[in-house]
Amino acid sequence: LLQAPGTSRVRISGGTHNPLAPPADFLTRSWLPLMRRMGAGIELDLLRHGFVPAGGGEIDVTVQPSQLTRLDLSERGALLSPQAMAPTARLPPTVAARSLTRVAKRLNWSSETLQSITLDPARGPGNVLLLEYVFEQVTEVFSAFGQVLLRAEKVADTAINQAADWLRSDAAVAEHLAVQLLLPMALAGGGSFTTPRMTEHLHSNIAVIERFLPVNIECSEEGAERLRVEVRSGR
Repeated sequence: LLQAPGTSRVRISGGTHNPLAPPADFLTRSWLPLMRRMGAGIELDLLRHGFVPAGGGEIDVTVQPSQLTRLDLSERGALLSPQAMAPTARLPPTVAARSLTRVAKRLNWSSETLQSITLDPARGPGNVLLLEYVFEQVTEVFSAFGQVLLRAEKVADTAINQAADWLRSDAAVAEHLAVQLLLPMALAGGGSFTTPRMTEHLHSNIAVIERFLPVNIECSEEGAERLRVEVRSGR
């Protein structure tokens, strides 16, 4: 749609928050700012949350014709602000409180960084724990979803462990953002980023993009937990 002749508007409904993909919050807080830095005229609004299995979520996307430019992300920069959010729908308030208490205990975060969000009961039942890390060059969002018989503390632990894996490296972007940056960089004709390691999803996306677009994507290890991915125009 970035290459369409005019403005496009798309409304998507269904599961905006499910454990098989990054939630809509990842798109708005992590992916979208980088797309705008590349020159993309995109507006993305989360209108309603949709947890699995209830669904019913909705996002509204407006895309202006845009020419993408190269983006290079080698370092994440200094940490500006962390935040934990616990949206819940049709669940006791103690569910969010227990997840956030776990975050505060393990990460030593103050109460000002913890936010409990109560959603319309019709959107549930469902809950998610979101950890947002705003750095100078990139914002990352890590998520974990509640499940039947899974304690709220374990939900928090899952998100915390994901974040810790990325923070332990000095790579700029984590697993999901690495995958989502590949196609925009290919359309821009070039770009680069560092990520902790090669994943199956990253590997398969590279293979598909190289099959359909005139780009080369080179990967080189720069340490035990740092992989540089370079997108170059031409064969």
